[in-house]
Amino acid sequence: MKIKFLRRFKFIGPIVILSAIAIAMLLATTRNWGGTVERMEKSLGEQSVSQASVLCDKINGNLSLLDGLATTYGGEDFNDTEFVLNTLAQYAKKTDFVTVSYVNREGYLYRSDGKELDVADRWYFEKAMRGEDFVALFRNSEMDDSAKIALGVPVRMNGEVCGILIGTYDMHTFREW
Repeated sequence: MKIKFLRRFKFIGPIVILSAIAIAMLLATTRNWGGTVERMEKSLGEQSVSQASVLCDKINGNLSLLDGLATTYGGEDFNDTEFVLNTLAQYAKKTDFVTVSYVNREGYLYRSDGKELDVADRWYFEKAMRGEDFVALFRNSEMDDSAKIALGVPVRMNGEVCGILIGTYDMHTFREW
């Protein structure tokens, strides 16, 4: 009887030991995996916050650039269409903007590449004419059927809003930031 027990132990013993080792390894792996996933989620969250902060800083900086241009030239300078187009084209070349546009108080948009459009019925025109900056996403731009992000600031003359400056980016520009 003792011999039978020893034979069974020789066969069952290693199986029990191997099973215990396998279970311990599985539990350790699961515990480590959970910690790894938590660390990855935390890191991704921190990166997202950091990237959002950089993007907000870029947007605010570019709104300030547009506001500076609006202040520098003022409303009277924007009555001359040729001056407007030349100034906007030069400004677009010196910045990350794809185009820079001026919208007069009647809602007519003059773009740095020479294209023109009536935007008097658009929400962003109304908002800027109330003296507010705006950031807008256009899924399909009316002028070239591509996704754009636009930043806009009011242009003032004698304290009154007399137009708008708009800088646009292609969507891929934001992916690069």
